[in-house]
Amino acid sequence: MAQLKKITAGLLATSATGVTSWSTALKEIPNPPEPALLDVLRWIADGNNTLAGITAALAGISAGYSIWQMFQPNAATPDDVTGDGYKTRAGVADLSGQVWEEGRVADARHGELIAHLAAMEARLLAANPGQAQQIESFTATATELAESPAAVDQSIAEDIVEGDPLDASDRLLAEADVEAGRAAERARQAARIAAPFSVKKAIRAYARATDLDPTDFWTWIELSRLHRAAGSLPEARRTAEHARQYAGDMRDTMVAEGELGDISVAEGDLARSRSHFEATLTANKALVDGQPDDLNLLRDLSVSHEKLGDVAVAVGDLGEAKAQFAKALAIAERLAAADEGHASWQRDLSVIHERLGDVAVAVGDLGEAKAQFAKSLAIRERLSAADAGHAGWQRDLSVCHIKLGDVAAAAGALGEAKAHFAESLAIAERLAAADAGNAEWQRDLSVSHNKLGEVEVPTGALVEAKAQFAKSLAIAERLAATDARHAGWQRDLSVSHERLGDVAVALGYMGEAKAQFAMALSIRARLAASDAGNTEWQRDLSISHNKLGDVAVATGDLGEAKAQFGKGLAIAERLAAADTGNAQWQRDLFISHAKLGQLAEAGGDTAGAVAEFRAAEAIMAALLARVGAHPGFERDLAQVRRDLAQLTA
Repeated sequence: MAQLKKITAGLLATSATGVTSWSTALKEIPNPPEPALLDVLRWIADGNNTLAGITAALAGISAGYSIWQMFQPNAATPDDVTGDGYKTRAGVADLSGQVWEEGRVADARHGELIAHLAAMEARLLAANPGQAQQIESFTATATELAESPAAVDQSIAEDIVEGDPLDASDRLLAEADVEAGRAAERARQAARIAAPFSVKKAIRAYARATDLDPTDFWTWIELSRLHRAAGSLPEARRTAEHARQYAGDMRDTMVAEGELGDISVAEGDLARSRSHFEATLTANKALVDGQPDDLNLLRDLSVSHEKLGDVAVAVGDLGEAKAQFAKALAIAERLAAADEGHASWQRDLSVIHERLGDVAVAVGDLGEAKAQFAKSLAIRERLSAADAGHAGWQRDLSVCHIKLGDVAAAAGALGEAKAHFAESLAIAERLAAADAGNAEWQRDLSVSHNKLGEVEVPTGALVEAKAQFAKSLAIAERLAATDARHAGWQRDLSVSHERLGDVAVALGYMGEAKAQFAMALSIRARLAASDAGNTEWQRDLSISHNKLGDVAVATGDLGEAKAQFGKGLAIAERLAAADTGNAQWQRDLFISHAKLGQLAEAGGDTAGAVAEFRAAEAIMAALLARVGAHPGFERDLAQVRRDLAQLTA
C-alpha cells in the first residue's frame, strides 16, 4: 500500500510537466534516439538543436527519471541509492549546464544568421531592384535553411552569409543526388540561392528540379523568368507554357498568362502579348471580386492595366493606352494612400505617372508630359531622401531626369534638357563607381552619355556630342565583351555605333559614317539570324539598311542606296504584314516607301517617285484613320502630300 501511495503521489507530481515535456521533446527531435538516458543526453550535447527543444528534453528527462525511481526494485540499500542518486544528479547537473550554454550559443548564432540574411537581402535589393523576385526567393530559402534543425542545412546557411552562396548552391545540388525523397526541393533550393549571383547556375538547378518533379508550377515559372533574363526567349516561352499546363488555380493561371505576355512583348509579338495580358486581367478581376480587400491582388490588377497600356502604346493606340494607365493610376493612388510608408506602392504610383507622361509625349502634349514626369520626380525624390543608400531609388531618380530632359529637348529648351541629363549622369556615375561590377549601372552610365551626346547635336556641338557617344561606346564594348551571348548588350553596342555614325554624317565624314553603320549592321544581322522570330531585331536590321542607304545617297552612289533601301523595305513589309495593328511597323513601311520615292526623284524617275509616295500616303492615311489624332503621324502625312504636290503640279 505504501508503495502504491508513493507511485500515485509521484505520478500526480510529474504528470503535468513530465509527460508534456516528453511530448514536446519528441516533437523537437527529428530522429529520436533510443530512450536510454545517456543516449538522450549525448544527443542533446552533440546535436544542433534549439534552446526550446533542449529545455523540453531536459524537463522530460527529469520527469522520466523520477517515474523510473518510483518503479525501481527495492533490493538496493539506502546507501547505494543515495550514492547513485548523488552521482546521477551531479552528472545530469554538469551536462545540463554544458548543454544549456551550448544551446544559448546556438540560439545566438541563429539570430546572427537571420540578421545577416536580412542585411544581405537589403543590399541585394538596393543594388539590383530589377531582381526583386529572385532576391526575395533567395532570402526565404536561406532563412529556411538557417532555421532548419539539420546540421547540414545550417552549415549551408553559414556558407551563404560568409559570402559563398554559389558554393552553397553547389552543395544543395549535390544533396539532390543523395536525398531521393527531397531531391526536387533540394534542386529548387540550389536554384533560388544561385539566382541573384549566377543565372546560368540557377537555370541548371531549376532544369534539374523539373526533371525530378515536372508538375511543380512555380519551378517552371522561375525557370522561364531566368531564361528571359538570359535573353533566351524560345526557352522562356517553352517553360512558361509548361507552367500554364500545370497551373493549379486561377492565380496560377493569372501568373502564367502574365509571363507569356511579357515574353511576347520581348519577342515583338504585340497581338499575342495583348491576348495574354487580357487573359491575365480577366483572371485578376475574378480574384479581386472574390477578395476585394486583398491589397496585393489590387496591386496585381493595377499592373495588368499597366501592361495593357504599354501594348496599346506600342501599337499606336494612344487613347486606349491612356485609358488603361488611368485605371492603373486610380488603383495605385488608392494603395499609396492606404499606406504612405509602403515604399513599393509609392514607387508604383511614380511609375504610372511616368507612363502617362510617355503617352502625353507621344500625342505631342509636352505640357501634360512635363506635369506627369514632375509628379513622378517628386515621389522619387522623397523615396531617395528617405533612404539615400537605396540604389534602386537613386536609379529611378536618374530615369526621371532623363524623361524630363527628353521633354525639355523636344520643347527646344536645350539648356534645361542638358541640366536634367547632367543630373542623370551624376547619379549614374555615383552608382557605377560604387559597384563597378554591376552591369546594369554601367549600362545606365552608357545611356546617360548618349543622352548628353544627343542634346549637343542640335546645338551644333558635334565634337562634344562625338566625345559623349565615344564614352558610351567604350562602356558598351566592355559589357559586350564580358558576355558575347548577351543579346541586350550586343544590341546596345550596335546602337552606340549607330549614334557615332549619325554624328559622322552631321560632320560630313561619310567614310567614317559608313564604317560605323556597317559595324551596327554586322551586329544586328547576327542577332536577327540567331532568332528570326525576334521582331525587334528584325526592325533594327531594317533601320541599319536605311542608314547605309542614306550614306550612299549622300555620296552619290544611288545604286547602292537603292539596294540598301530595298532590303530595309523587304523587312518592313514582312513586319507590317505580320501585325497590321502595330503602328510603329506601319510607319516604318511608310518611311521605306518615302525613302525610295526620294531616291527615285533624285534619279529623275518621276513616275517611280510618285508611285512610292502614293504608297506611303495610303499607309499613313490608313494608320491615322485607325488610331485617330496623332501629331507625329499627321506631320508625316502632310510632308508626303507636299512631295506629291510638287511632283504632280
